[in-house]
Amino acid sequence: MQSFSQFLLRDTLTEQTLALRAQTRNPVAAVPGTWTTGLERENGAAKPALAMFRSPVVARPVSLSPVASWLPAAPAGDAAEVDEVWGRARPITAPTWVEVQVADGGWTTYRDAGATVTDANGIFDIDVPVAIGPALVRFRWFQPGAGWQTSPAIEPLAFPVSGAQ
Repeated sequence: MQSFSQFLLRDTLTEQTLALRAQTRNPVAAVPGTWTTGLERENGAAKPALAMFRSPVVARPVSLSPVASWLPAAPAGDAAEVDEVWGRARPITAPTWVEVQVADGGWTTYRDAGATVTDANGIFDIDVPVAIGPALVRFRWFQPGAGWQTSPAIEPLAFPVSGAQ
């Protein structure tokens, strides 16, 4: 069994830390044992993990053999595999249209690979064709008042599924 604990949104800034910084004149000095598990630094600056918490995305190959390149949105002329993409767009309070995009070859030029509608919590699960080889997968959605939002890009990873043969 695996678990994950998240304690704080923002790292703590204590009086002891402020005193240590004043004494040492080191603006990043920290008292041992203070919490630095936040998704934001003590000044509110985002840490790298914040984007993934806002819009997590996971992709994994589900086909064991190449599929025909005539699949909708498959890379033209290339053999492709089918990847399952799961994600969550936040903050979502109603079913929302999401577009899954793929950068075949691991490059930064993305193509639309599929689209679906989330549940009321922003969660979706869709199978999309991806060129065999390195690739990056992300999704995007339109958030009223904020425009188009894009998840972080990730590489599809093969991992065992509980109960799968």
